[in-house]
Amino acid sequence: MEYTGEDEPFVQETCNALGAALKSLCEYFGLTEAFPPVRLILTPNRPEFDRCVREVLQIEIEVPSRPSRIALPQRTDLVVLSPRVWEKDYNTYSPEDYRRLIAHEATHIVEEYLSPNCEAVRRWWSEGLAMYLSDHWRDSPELEEVRRCVAANHVPALVEIDVVPDGDGPLPRKAVKDAYVWGWTLVMFMGSYYGRDTIRRIVSTCADGDVFRTAGIDQKDFEPAWRIWLSGAGEILAENVKRGCDP
Repeated sequence: MEYTGEDEPFVQETCNALGAALKSLCEYFGLTEAFPPVRLILTPNRPEFDRCVREVLQIEIEVPSRPSRIALPQRTDLVVLSPRVWEKDYNTYSPEDYRRLIAHEATHIVEEYLSPNCEAVRRWWSEGLAMYLSDHWRDSPELEEVRRCVAANHVPALVEIDVVPDGDGPLPRKAVKDAYVWGWTLVMFMGSYYGRDTIRRIVSTCADGDVFRTAGIDQKDFEPAWRIWLSGAGEILAENVKRGCDP
């Protein structure tokens, strides 16, 4: 782990969170060999965060990056903006939220490690998987949005969420939002209804981005079952949801 002296108070917390997340993810995906070392850079300010993202991760982002962007992974590297300089209007630090953030990004790292073609995977699947397996959905704005939309019967059609990027262009703004709001519910339902092995198979074998075809799931059957499951959201999305529990 790399950091500056002023962020030393976060070092042990960050290492513990990353270690626990990788251990949990390796158990979830049945990895028996030691996971490759992960390099985590805890950056002291926004300019240094942006520099590391561009130079270390080799990811082109806007400079300065948007205030809500506080962590980015690539391969086995992870760049995190120190909670010391988070802008309070966009991110609020708490030990639990920070642990979930690190676990979320660790999920992306493990997914990329296992995937035959991570670039082809749909946005909703990748973000949904990370939110689900990290428990990032708990006490989140996305959870409240799901509850509100379910209560108002405003759940989007699956075709609105499962959007294929147009060439190298960005996803439409609504599709990006839906990836975070609804992606984790789709992955959670898939795990509870079809089992953990289905999620493992998608992550390790999906090369064309079509998670349903990879899993052998008919979307015509999946979507109404998912909607019925969502209709019980008050109970299903409660604190006693068991991650990865096979049916």
